[in-house]
Amino acid sequence: MTILTCEKWDFIFGKIDAANKRGGKKYLKQINADNARWVLDKDAIEKSSRLDGYYAIQTSEKKVDPRTILSKHHDLWKIEESFRIMKSNLEVRPMFHWTPRRIKGHFVVCFLVFLVQRELEFRMRKKGIHTSTQEIQRAINSLKVMKFSHGEQSYYMKAKSLPLASKILSLMKITQPDKVTPQEELTL
Repeated sequence: MTILTCEKWDFIFGKIDAANKRGGKKYLKQINADNARWVLDKDAIEKSSRLDGYYAIQTSEKKVDPRTILSKHHDLWKIEESFRIMKSNLEVRPMFHWTPRRIKGHFVVCFLVFLVQRELEFRMRKKGIHTSTQEIQRAINSLKVMKFSHGEQSYYMKAKSLPLASKILSLMKITQPDKVTPQEELTL
């Protein structure tokens, strides 16, 4: 391998594997196809350096105000977060379903849960309660009741839940059950 010096850059003249040529490949140029010898592409580096410090968004929309395009671009994180939530938190992947009908059903249920979760986030933010998707899930999962019997009567006893769970129920206008509730009061 030989190191050559050029006006502005020191560059390496050597062999580069195609697999190693990922991120900076636009700054390399092949000079010998037989034994894959590469050099730094001075023109590409120069051209790229003219854009240093600038953030560019390319769009095909010509009649839209640039501020609107930038605003929409900044909202992309919401879409990416939504997919992340659906793939990880809600486990959208139908691992235990094989028939198309069950896979669709699984996806519809997960999507409905996702919509309810986003609606909760939206309503909570509107009320000044800023919380994450994970905190909402933990709060909802903390809403538990235990069934027990006394004589021939069955009851449900509410377990202690997270404070956020009470706020969620209140926000959704859902009345919390009493500490101990007879079974017939909870049936639909």
